[in-house]
Amino acid sequence: MGMGNYACFADVVEEEFVKGLCPDEFDEFITALDENNIDLEAFAASTEEADLETNSSCTKEQAQTVTEVFGRLAEALNKATGGLDLGLQFHEADDRGDEVDGVFWTVEGVYVLSPAGKIHQDKIQRKSWTVYG
Repeated sequence: MGMGNYACFADVVEEEFVKGLCPDEFDEFITALDENNIDLEAFAASTEEADLETNSSCTKEQAQTVTEVFGRLAEALNKATGGLDLGLQFHEADDRGDEVDGVFWTVEGVYVLSPAGKIHQDKIQRKSWTVYG
């Protein structure tokens, strides 16, 4: 298999957008991370609970707890926005001119602009980066 850069994109929102719409659930998520010794970067870099256990050296139960709390935050944001789905990702830019670096919050359900996307389009920025592999 050949190696090269692959284009990626996400519809990115600021952390303050998430916190502003769902302050209680956001605080619960941050507290759950702290109480279970999982940092935000490890959570964002994990695609499933098994990855989270590896990335943060937490137990299966801790991974499940934090994942469930994030699910409640995502559900609350979905309700608060009228249908946007919350995500959390991590990307190391490696000085390639990427528009994201580190942890970033994403939303799906935006384009073709959904009714929720139309309402919140001034808060959402589409950003891109490349992945080498």
